Amino acid sequence: MAFDMLRIAGMPPVYDRWLNGVVPTWASLKADRIDALRGMPAWEDGALRLAFDLTDEEIARSPMVQNAFVLMRAAEEADGLELTARGNLPLKTVSAMREAMDWPGCLFEEKWRAGKRLREGYVEELRLLRELVTMDSLLIRKAGRLRVGGTGRHVLRGARERVQRNFFRNCFWEVSLSLFGEPECGNWPQPQIGLALWSLSTTGDRWQDTESLMRLSVLPDEAVLRNPEWVAPVLFVLRLLRPLRWFGLVECRGEDATRTGHGEWRKTALFDRFVQFDPKLFGIGKETAH
Repeated sequence: MAFDMLRIAGMPPVYDRWLNGVVPTWASLKADRIDALRGMPAWEDGALRLAFDLTDEEIARSPMVQNAFVLMRAAEEADGLELTARGNLPLKTVSAMREAMDWPGCLFEEKWRAGKRLREGYVEELRLLRELVTMDSLLIRKAGRLRVGGTGRHVLRGARERVQRNFFRNCFWEVSLSLFGEPECGNWPQPQIGLALWSLSTTGDRWQDTESLMRLSVLPDEAVLRNPEWVAPVLFVLRLLRPLRWFGLVECRGEDATRTGHGEWRKTALFDRFVQFDPKLFGIGKETAH
């Protein structure tokens, strides 16, 4: 669905109803700056920049990275994790990883999973994590096992500064987060992650409910509009807010909010340290662009 996002006034009624009086924070930006925000972060300079010099203390605030260490250490201790003929982790390993890892916002899933013997494909957060560690060559598939690669050994020995950045970039711009939620909605709102990060940077200091933050951050597409109204906030949580929480960038009030789209959210101190914007590109002061 083509749409000039600068035309907030006089927009089609469907968008007017979606915004419900909310004016997105990115609405004041020029079109080229919005386009820059929608692009993949550059490794160095760019409209959206990700810190690559996090301290050990800051890295410890990222459940995604900490869970990667759990998986990598398990592979190191076992001289590689056994894989099935189809290349999946066996049931016993999946069960052990669920027990060893901490995934904020997965309370609903763990209640549903209680007592079940689940294959790797049904544990979505583990699927995502495995994708990220293999994309970054921290774990490699070799001789029927998932083994720690050379890069992974360096990370386990302390070279961890870039892991959060690499994982984050791959998670939101390379991997499809359609594995979370309704597949018929494609990967919405993942393509608008840059706009959502901008909105969090400017308004995320206060607690906001999911729907308010969603309307400040993104616009719907045709697939979302064809679905009941409750689908959009659920997908916004599953595909943006909860993964951001796994990276330690937002916190939530309401542990059962994930599958209902409810709850309140705000950014953490790590957000402003990790996610940065080019002040010159946007022509604003540093006090606004974190």
